[in-house]
Amino acid sequence: FDFPDLGAYLFRLGAAALAGGIIGLDREAGGHWAGLRTHMIVAIGAALFVLLGANIADLRRASPTQHFTLSTSLRLARQVQRTLP
Repeated sequence: FDFPDLGAYLFRLGAAALAGGIIGLDREAGGHWAGLRTHMIVAIGAALFVLLGANIADLRRASPTQHFTLSTSLRLARQVQRTLP
C-alpha cells in the first residue's frame, strides 16, 4: 500500500460509490428492496476487492522469487463479476 497512490484509490472507491448510488436510486424509485445503501456498499466492496487484488499482484510481481501472471488479478476481477447479478 503506497501512500502516493492513496488519492487514486480514494477516487476509484468514490467512483464505485457513485455508480452504485445511481443504480441504487434507480432501484429505489422502482420500489425494489435493494436500494441506495445496499448498492453503494456492494459497489465499494467489489472495487476494494479488485484494488486489493491488483496490489497483491503488484507485490508478487516485485518479488523476484514469485512468478507473476496477469491472470492472477484477472481471476479476482472475474470472481467479483460472477457474484454480482
